[in-house]
Amino acid sequence: MNSQQDSAPTTETNTSSMLAERSTVFLLAITCGLSVANVYYNQPLLADIGRSFDISVQQVGFIPTLTQIGYAVGLLFLVPLGDKVERRGLIVKMLFLLACALVATALSPNITWLSVSSFILGFNSIVAHLIIPFVARMTAVAERGKVIGTLMSGVIVSVLLARAASGIVGNILGWQAIYWIAAGLMIVLAFAIRGRLPVSKSSDKLSYQQLMQSLGYLVRQQPILREAAINIALIFAAFNAFWVTLVFRLEAPPYYYGSQVAGLFGFVGIAGAIATPFIGRLVDKWGARVLVGFALAISLSGFVIIWIAGNYLIALILG
Repeated sequence: MNSQQDSAPTTETNTSSMLAERSTVFLLAITCGLSVANVYYNQPLLADIGRSFDISVQQVGFIPTLTQIGYAVGLLFLVPLGDKVERRGLIVKMLFLLACALVATALSPNITWLSVSSFILGFNSIVAHLIIPFVARMTAVAERGKVIGTLMSGVIVSVLLARAASGIVGNILGWQAIYWIAAGLMIVLAFAIRGRLPVSKSSDKLSYQQLMQSLGYLVRQQPILREAAINIALIFAAFNAFWVTLVFRLEAPPYYYGSQVAGLFGFVGIAGAIATPFIGRLVDKWGARVLVGFALAISLSGFVIIWIAGNYLIALILG
């Protein structure tokens, strides 16, 4: 029994020292970013997908919706497993499952297959949400902020670049190509993660059912959590409503642009990436509630600009 107790701190110490290496943190940041990127590849490609299957705008518009629903379901039912099972193994398995989902999406012969594979793709795209808590728990307090900031930067940059990459690749090689490329990257990352991270067993003895029940307890007992969840759900819905419809707006008069230009709009979001490092300081100075209200007001102003002057490209970019 004593040997078991002694081994736990040793394992945590070894893990912490490995996570202190820049190359390992960089690898984890790339993994977080590319796993999240899988959710957004389809958005600039919707018009191309619609033409490929000869389906309506309404039908193809359900593809990103199903991907996001799968993502939400994965967050709810898969992420809690990180508190119960061995983490490195779980991350590696999820990367391999992601690769399979990406291949299934690329091979889709019809809209039904694509719909199911898109849901499964979103469901398995929760790797970043397994890595970040794992790293937060295993990193020394003095290094934690810097390391988590690096991982979050990977996520933010991926959201910006995913659409640009898929739009460019889709314009040159067809919409399926980005999924084949992403599948190969997931397999490479799975082997890299397995080689760099040590085994990290959870000490939590709760059953899966108890873990899920604890989520309900948190929601009931934490009013701030409920408020934050509602806020992020609504802003995320608005965010995706814009991106899902953008490609069809750009294809219509007076623009007549294709998937490549729709993807390049991802670079407009660089403003958000630049602002991210300053948000923490402003929260310390003004408080989180003030910053959330300010951010929501800015988002609302963006939609107002697009609504009023969306026929002008500069207004669309600004909005």
